[in-house]
Amino acid sequence: MKIKYQLSKSDFLEHQLYGSSKSESHNRKRRNNRIIVPIIFLVYGYYLSYKRGNYVGIILSAVWGTLWFLFYPKYSKWRYKRHFENHVAENYKNRIDKTVDM
Repeated sequence: MKIKYQLSKSDFLEHQLYGSSKSESHNRKRRNNRIIVPIIFLVYGYYLSYKRGNYVGIILSAVWGTLWFLFYPKYSKWRYKRHFENHVAENYKNRIDKTVDM
C-alpha cells in the first residue's frame, strides 16, 4: 500500500498554533500579560492622582486597563498567528506543498 500526501502552509500553521495553545509556558505568558499590564496601568494612575491631587489619571488608567484586559486575548491571538505564519514561511519553505510518498 502506498500513500501520497501533501502538506500545505495552513497544515504547518495549524500544527504550530495547536502546539502553542497546549504549551504551559505560552499560556502562562498570555495570562500574566493580560493581568499584569492593567495592574501597572492602575498603579501608575494611582500615582498620578496621588501626586497631582486629581482623579483624571486613575480614571484614564482604569479605562486603559479595562480595555487591555478585554481586548488582549484577541490581540494575542492575532500576534501569535502572525508570528507563526512568518515562522512557517521561513522554516518550512522547503516542505510546503511537496508530495511525500509512504
